[in-house]
Amino acid sequence: MTKDELKDAVAARGNYFFSPSTMRFFSSRVGAIYPYEGGAYFVTSEQFIPPGSQFGKRGPRRFTVRKWNGKTVTTIGAFQAYGSREAANAAAERAAKGVQTADEEVASF
Repeated sequence: MTKDELKDAVAARGNYFFSPSTMRFFSSRVGAIYPYEGGAYFVTSEQFIPPGSQFGKRGPRRFTVRKWNGKTVTTIGAFQAYGSREAANAAAERAAKGVQTADEEVASF
């Protein structure tokens, strides 16, 4: 599954998770995708930008593991739980292979 295929599948369900305005609001990017039967685990990164500091100080970019189950996008573990892309990718890959990795699903979009 490619990023475009994932985005199209989510949008086809009427979900705005990947809409340009949502991605811009969270300063979000989509990283690696790990398909599994019926969906995909994927990694997003978000960066906090304080109000009024568009060109000023920004928070660190942090990474979140997500799951698309064919109906909804859920967050696996905590939002921005990973400080590195590599750690988030490893967790998402293990999850796609069915290895217990993260906390329970905590948020649904």
